[in-house]
Amino acid sequence: MATTLHVAVRLLHVLAVALAVGGAALLWLRATRASDPSAVADLRELAVDYEWMFWGAVGLVVATGVGNLGALAPAVPTTDTAWGLALAGKLLGVVLLLLGSAVRTSMVGALDGLSRAHAGHVRRRLRAGYAGTAVWLGGLVLVGVVLAHG
Repeated sequence: MATTLHVAVRLLHVLAVALAVGGAALLWLRATRASDPSAVADLRELAVDYEWMFWGAVGLVVATGVGNLGALAPAVPTTDTAWGLALAGKLLGVVLLLLGSAVRTSMVGALDGLSRAHAGHVRRRLRAGYAGTAVWLGGLVLVGVVLAHG
């Protein structure tokens, strides 16, 4: 039973990360390609939908990450080891992701109602926000892989 639960928690963790990374990468790509005001308006609507999914996924990632750490609790190395230092760096990276994502989500909301004449500005802001998110998440995934597989 415990093994099944551990596998389920890790699977949920990985799927939530995949949703967050994949969605950010897709929006980054779409923002790069959106050229006319109508496409930019559609892109902004997609961004609003993604923000809801992103925060749900991040909630799952944090909850399952805490669960994973709890399962390791007695054996989690301190920061005077390479593994412990990498874990501390990843946790700091997650905190910075949350702060940056709060800014990005606010920015997406603030772009609502901008006229079609501002489509270029909206596209650039969305492209930068989702590029940063996708790259930052990719870095966190890399650190997670190193932690999981040494």
